[in-house]
Amino acid sequence: MLPKRPLKVLGVIQARLTSKRFPGKILKKIGKKTVLQHVVDACKKAKKVDEWVIASPHPIPGFKTFIPENVKEEDVLSRIYQCALEYKPDLVVRITADCPLLDPYWIDFCIDTLVWCDYDFICNTPYCPDGLDVEVYTMDALTCAYHLATDPFDREHVHPYIRRTSFYGEVSGVFNYDHIKLSIDTPEDLERVRRIYGLH
Repeated sequence: MLPKRPLKVLGVIQARLTSKRFPGKILKKIGKKTVLQHVVDACKKAKKVDEWVIASPHPIPGFKTFIPENVKEEDVLSRIYQCALEYKPDLVVRITADCPLLDPYWIDFCIDTLVWCDYDFICNTPYCPDGLDVEVYTMDALTCAYHLATDPFDREHVHPYIRRTSFYGEVSGVFNYDHIKLSIDTPEDLERVRRIYGLH
């Protein structure tokens, strides 16, 4: 049950420079801005989020980051939880830093839907293309996952444990669009997104 008061919403952009398939991809340029800056700019257009934080296992040149202490890089759940613990929100929005085509509409829509339906967790996949992904959790659901999830897969991907154990919702639709690739995992993905932007 969500508190009967104005909700504090924290947005967390999950970022790192050590991608195995495409190291340093979030600092590659699309036009004059890095991939990460495109993500940050899109996130800041969401109207329902009080504050945005970049959570990373290491410093990222040019960006202020929250770096948790004594957390393994692959334990993303701990990284997100420690960040949330610092800011004490009611809701946490998780965005990944390799999605420069992110639409802020989906952030606000997912927050509103979670609140209206009193969900613990909501996401907009698979009914949105890969690269428009938004996940929203209550702080209670995130806390439970942090303390109870033990499988390495659950620790790395954050939402699977919450999805299995909480009251969750998916943004539904007539068609499934997750086969459309708009996130950046490879140099080829970066070139595709540059073409969409019309920038190089």
